[in-house]
Amino acid sequence: MKNLTLVALLASVFLTTAVNAASLSFSPVTASTTVGSSVEVDLIISDFSASEAPLGGFVLDVEYNQMVLGFSSVSYSDFLGVAGIDSDFFTIDEAGVVSVENISFLDNADLLASQPASFSLATFSFEALAAGFSNLLLSPIEFFTGDGADITGDLTLNDGVVEVKAATVPEPTAFLLMLSSFALLLGFRRSL
Repeated sequence: MKNLTLVALLASVFLTTAVNAASLSFSPVTASTTVGSSVEVDLIISDFSASEAPLGGFVLDVEYNQMVLGFSSVSYSDFLGVAGIDSDFFTIDEAGVVSVENISFLDNADLLASQPASFSLATFSFEALAAGFSNLLLSPIEFFTGDGADITGDLTLNDGVVEVKAATVPEPTAFLLMLSSFALLLGFRRSL
């Protein structure tokens, strides 16, 4: 009976203790634009408990439909330090996959002071090439704390979507209506 009570007690402790796993997602989750325009999406890490050890760096791939979107650029946030000064970053775009990495040189105290529970890791910019949909698929290669502990397996991934709509073309009747109103205004002006 004592063993059953001990098992029940341990089970209740483990079931009531929630593990805060961090999640990666795009903001907005679903972005929309038109052909010939650009679209930006932020990569957000949320529910990250930096109280134990802050995020020290990441390496990940973002896969997209290269028939619909063309990669333009990525800008890194300052939550791992100023890119190029306090952190090292790297970006490769190859056949529909953007590979990015950002590794901080800051110590844990500075990282802890700058990282809230949710923050942007990077902003991705794409050009809309053709009408359609493109999933933005996350493939984390490595996420680690300031102490170097691997937390990649603890991440929940939330992929994004970009919808590209065809550019609107004015209808011929609207153009004719506009042209006739200009003619009336011109005629009215001459009669004065």
